[in-house]
Amino acid sequence: MTINILDAGCGVGKTTAMINYINNSQEEQRYLYITPFLDEVERIKKSCPTKNFKTPKPNKTKLQDIITLFQEGHNIVTTHILFTKFNDKILDIIREKGYMLIMDEVVNTVEGIKISQYDLQTITTKYAIVNPMTNLLEWTADEYEGRFEDYRKLIEKGSIAACTETDNNGNQVVTTIIKILPYKIFASFKKIFIIAYMFKYQIAYYYFQMLNANFKQWYVKDFELTEEPQKYDYTKTKELIKICNNEKINQIGNARGALSVSWFQKNTKSDLMLQLKRNTSNFFRHHSKTPSKNNLWTTYKQYQQDLQSKRYIKGFAPLNIRATNQYKNKTAIAYLANRYMQPYVMKFFATKGIKCDQNKFALSEIIQFIMRGGARDGKEMMLYIPSKRMRILVEEWKKRPND
Repeated sequence: MTINILDAGCGVGKTTAMINYINNSQEEQRYLYITPFLDEVERIKKSCPTKNFKTPKPNKTKLQDIITLFQEGHNIVTTHILFTKFNDKILDIIREKGYMLIMDEVVNTVEGIKISQYDLQTITTKYAIVNPMTNLLEWTADEYEGRFEDYRKLIEKGSIAACTETDNNGNQVVTTIIKILPYKIFASFKKIFIIAYMFKYQIAYYYFQMLNANFKQWYVKDFELTEEPQKYDYTKTKELIKICNNEKINQIGNARGALSVSWFQKNTKSDLMLQLKRNTSNFFRHHSKTPSKNNLWTTYKQYQQDLQSKRYIKGFAPLNIRATNQYKNKTAIAYLANRYMQPYVMKFFATKGIKCDQNKFALSEIIQFIMRGGARDGKEMMLYIPSKRMRILVEEWKKRPND
């Protein structure tokens, strides 16, 4: 498998170059274009008029409608969510028709699953086994009806992988399971392009490494794709990004683990949470001094209500926001999180001999969020990053003009 990577920051013209590539391609080439947001879906349809891109109709079951579109050989543009639901019938058509996949930002390829050790051991000793070559669970029970039905469906789809350890008796014991995007989805396409920024810092990079994929780097020159290496200077954009270094409101994040998921779990409804909320209001009121319409903030979704305030309540966006211009009017951002890759995800990759870099992952996540704001549109932007670890990562990134 070869993964063609178009990796560059905002303002380089990645999407425009890809649109030009599509428009200049042979008429018989069929495309599936995957993007996170509906506004980008409309952009692709309008920008490629001769390719007549279709989207699944909202008044039907989308999965059934996209099957019809594939069967009829249409060029298709849709969102990430639908892509993750593709079944064997769709994949057979994709292979038969020779579709090319273009993915604007990578879908979530690997994620953890919360399951009790009792349920985990019940499933892996009574109903499923671990394939030693792939680490995927394989359902072995011939007939089954019960509370593990949802797990059975995922296992039969090839979506559950296991992490194992050797016990004192020399037996392999499953310690945790994770949900992965089935390998066969990507293997069904004639060619794959991924549009990204900091791709090698992301979970998807480790996922494709696990599949022993080859990576081919592409660049943008004069809004066209090229294999000729290019250097992009992001100095002007980075100079627009100002970091709030006020010690008083940053002090809450000085400890390395501060504002991580575990920190929030420990401090829910505590004085520290209230202080973080006050600090955020303080930042928008006295440091950025921006009207509420220009304020953008984020934290872990489950703690949004604990931290929101009327000064910035309407400016919330999810931590994992990607590939959208929706927030380019925002000139002040509060990033209330300290990002770490889930330990069981790292453990899974470790079983494949792949070492993950926590700091690179964290930097990729926060830069993706920051670049949704006004700096991408030439506006000066102020950031409140109370986590000292995350703040240092961004400060060091600002010093590297070509990263």
